[in-house]
Amino acid sequence: SLYLRLEPATFKESYRIAMKLAKAEGWATLTERTAQRRIEAEVPLVTRVFMREGIAGLMRCYPAKIRDRSTLPALEAVNADCHKIDVLVRWPDGTENRPQIVAFQDLYSNKMLSWRVDHDPNKVMVMAAFGEMVENYGIPRHCLFDNGHEFANKWLTGGAKTRFRFKVRDDDPLGVLPMMGIQMHWATPAHGQAKPIERGFLDFANDIATDVRFAGAYVGKNPMAKPENYRSRAVPVETFIRVVEE
Repeated sequence: SLYLRLEPATFKESYRIAMKLAKAEGWATLTERTAQRRIEAEVPLVTRVFMREGIAGLMRCYPAKIRDRSTLPALEAVNADCHKIDVLVRWPDGTENRPQIVAFQDLYSNKMLSWRVDHDPNKVMVMAAFGEMVENYGIPRHCLFDNGHEFANKWLTGGAKTRFRFKVRDDDPLGVLPMMGIQMHWATPAHGQAKPIERGFLDFANDIATDVRFAGAYVGKNPMAKPENYRSRAVPVETFIRVVEE
């Protein structure tokens, strides 16, 4: 019981504490290695992972779903999400920060259909990207969204009966998607594997963020991965947008 808990103590630590109690109570004991083998033999691996890592660990014990795209035509379903790009950008007002990009992706072909860039995710950039997609390619039948406020806004999804954000009211005006007859789907919160576009964002992180024209502006993918020339320059937003367009 000391070992099978969410504070993942090592087996050595758990055994050491148990031995103190056993000595005080006069219990017969096993050697450490024998006790560890006993747990491994009698407690299934899936149970051990669940007790020590919870639901998130349990999900990793089972194979990921395999998506079959062979029955989809182009634009039958799209998905959208936001991504913060690891490049320091200078905006027209002089602000310097990492830009957020929102993109709509076709699930059949993985093609990025439209995108917008701004300081932070917001409903205006989502609506602008959605409008560009419809204007250039057409109306999809299904949309898979993240559960962020920028996607669950009532301009876009008003009238939907299920949302992770905002209060659902009977008198909500219809949003753009319900008006167009587009069926909405919401990705599992805090679960990146639920959104196919995350694979595309991996390429954004590898190919766009480390582009040679962004030398000195790349800030690293996390605080522990800062390059030696961290924040030595910021690229103008016009340059950033031109590279993303390419």
